Amino acid sequence: MKHNGLALSKRSASNGFTLIELVVVATIVLLLTGTIVVRYTTYTNRQRVKQVALNLKSDLRLAQIKAMSGNIPTSAACTLFEGYIVSFTDTSYSLGPKCSEGDSYTEKQTVTLPGAVFIDPIPSSFIFYPLNRGTSLTSDLPIVITGAGITSTVTVEAYTGTTSE
Repeated sequence: MKHNGLALSKRSASNGFTLIELVVVATIVLLLTGTIVVRYTTYTNRQRVKQVALNLKSDLRLAQIKAMSGNIPTSAACTLFEGYIVSFTDTSYSLGPKCSEGDSYTEKQTVTLPGAVFIDPIPSSFIFYPLNRGTSLTSDLPIVITGAGITSTVTVEAYTGTTSE
């Protein structure tokens, strides 16, 4: 019986895990989880900056099309339509019609960038002229969007007004 009792106690001791084995497994799980969280955060930041760049490019194209078509604002009398003006701050950009009377119409659209995404450096304002006359730019304008160490650049060509990423 001693023999059976000794064999039984060895078997029940080998059925569980030791503390060191549990610590090793917990450490591996924590390292993998930490790596996944860091990669997901980097991916999310990259997508946020990329989405802002795509939205900006789309909005610039819309302003260019409205200017080319001579789309005059309906909210106020506009005697001399000059085009669509685009202006920037570090956290937003605005697009809207520009008339000789000014550019404070209800059609003005201001887009605020999501948190931790900035336009840096802040580019100067410019105008898309009507009827396919290009822009007020004298040279190509790079618009740099940054966030969490990630950058994306949208470039507006000076004479044609076309945008590229």
